[in-house]
Amino acid sequence: MEMDGFSRRDLLRGGVSLTALALFGATGGCEAIKEAIEKRPVRRDVTTAAAAADVATYRDAVTAMKALPPADSRNWNNQALIHQNFCPHGNWFFLPWHRAYLFYFERICREVTGQDDFALPYWNWQKDRAVPAQFWGAGNALFHSPRSASPASQAQDGWVGPQTMEDIFDLTNFEQFASYESSAPRGGTGGGYGSLEATPHNNIHGFVGGTMGTFMSPLDPVFWCHHNMIDCCWVEWNINRHNANINDSDWLSFTFTEFVNGDGSAQQISIAATVLMPLLSYRFETSPKGEEAVITKWNNKALRRFLEVGGNIPFTVRERFELARGVKVGLGRPASGTYRVSKQAMARATVSGEQGSRLLLQLADVTPPANDDAFVRVFVNKPDASAETSIRDPHYAGSFAFFQDDGGHDTSKGHRTPDFYVDITKTVRALRQAGEISEGDEIGVRLVAVPYGDRDTKFKAFSIGSLDLVTTPVAVKGS
Repeated sequence: MEMDGFSRRDLLRGGVSLTALALFGATGGCEAIKEAIEKRPVRRDVTTAAAAADVATYRDAVTAMKALPPADSRNWNNQALIHQNFCPHGNWFFLPWHRAYLFYFERICREVTGQDDFALPYWNWQKDRAVPAQFWGAGNALFHSPRSASPASQAQDGWVGPQTMEDIFDLTNFEQFASYESSAPRGGTGGGYGSLEATPHNNIHGFVGGTMGTFMSPLDPVFWCHHNMIDCCWVEWNINRHNANINDSDWLSFTFTEFVNGDGSAQQISIAATVLMPLLSYRFETSPKGEEAVITKWNNKALRRFLEVGGNIPFTVRERFELARGVKVGLGRPASGTYRVSKQAMARATVSGEQGSRLLLQLADVTPPANDDAFVRVFVNKPDASAETSIRDPHYAGSFAFFQDDGGHDTSKGHRTPDFYVDITKTVRALRQAGEISEGDEIGVRLVAVPYGDRDTKFKAFSIGSLDLVTTPVAVKGS
């Protein structure tokens, strides 16, 4: 049976709620499902009054899950072990895997509380820089220890500020935004950290610290609301701003099998199904800016087609320029590299539109630090940059952070750490417009390690096998 382009099979693939499918077989048929989807649960900002009921249900769910026996797959610790044992990081499985993880976790919360309309709230760290008050307080099920952040600690502009996030949302290539192609979620070939993962995602994990700085981070209830914000950012980029996901069949057809449903039964879900979830199973009340969200319609055939098909926009390297080899970076020990970029490459990198290129710094064969309680800032043509240099300096290009765990990260199993990429196009264009860079001039980059602050820092130097500049064609928005 078809409903404005959606069949019952589509709804199952897309993760539409079991409640809606039950209605299908009961009273209203197609119209009942249509109404159920239009009234799908709303994920709200955890700090708002409108989210109070969901916050209360979330507390009840956490309490109930912690009380489940160890043999129950829905047990709080067992849910965290799914992340420890299976979570992909630094590759293009990162976003769909965590979307499915949240989806099934939300179903478990509904089952153990009996609240069928529960929607997981999210922590909008762009708007509220401190860990929200909802996660603090003795006797509060949403409070967790240890955390390195205090109730007064503030996330920095360079990680989650408006301009930082706009620069990320302005990216039109899926891999640059969402992390790079890999042959497998764990231990595969390829991979690399995209801007959303390397900057706000990794930095928030390190900023909160404690358990949140490990792969058992789901033990801290703030984890789920942090990743819900990451999912909100994907919706903003993909649906509200009409940027295409990759259409590679190896990505779309990949199926995850490690999740469990609300009743504890094992589940299988493909990435192709996850891309439809915001249309069928839930919606966000506001955008990452805190503004009223664009509410997508379940029967928008063009949007559904856009999400299902994606775009043929793989990340490709057009040119490569070697900057340095065997680089080490530590606190008080910045590293630099320079290269004379060709006139042609510089011209393309400083031209806007489809005829231009983007200029990226690529860090490959990285040996991460033993402790990830610091992050890295990148400056262009600023040889004296230090940890005290402001991100308002015109030479500042961006930042990235580490997120690994001795028990779960690829490096612990002898696998290669994914590459890090930092897009320096905007900074290079501004410096050229200001007359500081001309065609054929050298471009210098400087990497500066910066401690998170308000804690004892144990960060040790990390090494980079190769530091290069690469150019990539501009992806056509919405293609």
